[in-house]
Amino acid sequence: AYTVDVTKPLCQRITIDKKMKNGKSFDYKEKYIVAINSYRGNGGGKHLTEGAGIKHEDLSSRIITSTPVDLRYYMMQWMKKKQTIKPETFTDWKLIPEDWTKPAGEKDYKRLFNL
Repeated sequence: AYTVDVTKPLCQRITIDKKMKNGKSFDYKEKYIVAINSYRGNGGGKHLTEGAGIKHEDLSSRIITSTPVDLRYYMMQWMKKKQTIKPETFTDWKLIPEDWTKPAGEKDYKRLFNL
């Protein structure tokens, strides 16, 4: 599981306490390859710059590979191939302070499901 606590200082906001898919514990000193969309990879949402403390001008040097189409394209192709998908809720993460996130989640839910 992981926790994002926006009240903590930069580079101290994320706590990861779950084992990785390969069974190993997450190691903050280790380097990992992650897949993110181009918006986030280019600094959108400030997750990498303000959240992780990476300088905006250093972001492009961290890109290992990119694709000519957006991540949504691959997701849509996968959904078309599957034809029927069963969405699942993952509850192994949380945001702190929770009183900030609950109203936002309710608002997003209403938008997603046109309520």
